[in-house]
Amino acid sequence: MTFTTVNPQGWFPNVTVGLLDKKGKNAGFVTTNCLTADSTPLTSTCHGVYVLKGGQIAWQNATRDPRPPFVIAITGGTGKYCEARGQIRAVRTESAPEGGLYELEVITGRRCAAA
Repeated sequence: MTFTTVNPQGWFPNVTVGLLDKKGKNAGFVTTNCLTADSTPLTSTCHGVYVLKGGQIAWQNATRDPRPPFVIAITGGTGKYCEARGQIRAVRTESAPEGGLYELEVITGRRCAAA
């Protein structure tokens, strides 16, 4: 899946942004929360959720280098993503601070039971 962020709400790294698919249609939103440890070098630990049609994908990561690309662990999912696992590779392709291109690598297992 590929998504583009739009309309940021909040200040990075604690932000909620809308997601568009490749055709520019609304695909959901992502919400992110980060804590930064006052260490040398600085360390940020972040977690968030992609809220998509049909379910959610939860993730988390830690980094000492705030520059993309990021590889983020998928920690779980709901709905059609209930067995999501693997990673998210976030690649920013725009220079504007509020936008970017994010490629999600999602590995799913067996078919999920209906809710």
